[in-house]
Amino acid sequence: MIISLARHRARVEYSLQKLDAAGFRNIRVYEGADGFTLDVRAAAREEGWAFHPRLANGEVGCALSMFRLWRYVTAEELPYLLVFEDDALPRPDLAALGRRYYEQTPRDLDFLFLGSERLPDTAWTPGELVVTAPVRSNHAYVVSLEGAWRMLGWLSLNQSLLRRALDCVDVELELAMRADSLRWACWNGMELPRAFPTSDEVDTSTSAECDVAVSGRDFGLVYQNATFGSTIWQPERVWPGTGGRP
Repeated sequence: MIISLARHRARVEYSLQKLDAAGFRNIRVYEGADGFTLDVRAAAREEGWAFHPRLANGEVGCALSMFRLWRYVTAEELPYLLVFEDDALPRPDLAALGRRYYEQTPRDLDFLFLGSERLPDTAWTPGELVVTAPVRSNHAYVVSLEGAWRMLGWLSLNQSLLRRALDCVDVELELAMRADSLRWACWNGMELPRAFPTSDEVDTSTSAECDVAVSGRDFGLVYQNATFGSTIWQPERVWPGTGGRP
């Protein structure tokens, strides 16, 4: 499943081409909750969620989209669901690498992060392909049926018993990790040869480069494409390689 916004359809079309070339097939497009065109806070309240007032509408929309997908997993009793955001940028050699990573991946996980943001207070063992440490970013991950139940339970518990307004989705996932409420793992691509330049090296506002990894979110085998900008903070963004389309 890849999350898409109607006003940024070119983004998902581009990402789908890259994912197909990397070996991913039959990815369905899921229409996400757009914080710039929908009253996402009202929609969230109707579905039982209350978000912190400091969150941007785009952050609320992103979280609401993910929560809906987790509820979809539980309603359909899917064994797992592979989720991409529309700025997913896979390594070109992912198909060749993926088998080695999969062989070392535990089978009883709630979440498997194919790409993530390494946090500064965590340590990694050199040479490990699959690691377990708190991370952020949810642009490419697998959620299991039990994982969807666990995270929905975590969110409901924090709202109903702790009376806490919810944060953005990657922070909620991190908090659940640090509370030992999830079984998760992350694919570690830090020691692999560089696949793309990063956003701290390339000015994406002026460069014609179409594939630039978001700096700091290049930990796994699937990155975020920095040339797209952000649907959370920017209502519109013209990016290279689309003939000027937003």
